[in-house]
Amino acid sequence: MAKALFARLINGPARAVAHELSAGALFRRRPPFGPVEYAEIIDVAVDPVGIRHVRFRLVFGYRDKAVEAGERTLAVAAFTSRFGERIERPARAGGAADRPETGPQG
Repeated sequence: MAKALFARLINGPARAVAHELSAGALFRRRPPFGPVEYAEIIDVAVDPVGIRHVRFRLVFGYRDKAVEAGERTLAVAAFTSRFGERIERPARAGGAADRPETGPQG
């Protein structure tokens, strides 16, 4: 009972955007200072306590380059509060989806 209540408290605020959290989805954060942060979701999973976590690839976008910062994991609530802006992949000339120029590379 306590596990379920704890999981609901932790995951509760993020339920509205939970359907958007799927492998391959891209999110962006524009902090007031520093580089733009891009997160490409690798996986969404539930831990043994019942808390949902997002595993993602983090990339810092500077004006002239992108720097991959590796894989990170955050609880869904923490991820959605940090990366509130979902972005779509721009279309390639041939119609296939591609990553943003300064976004995640891999």
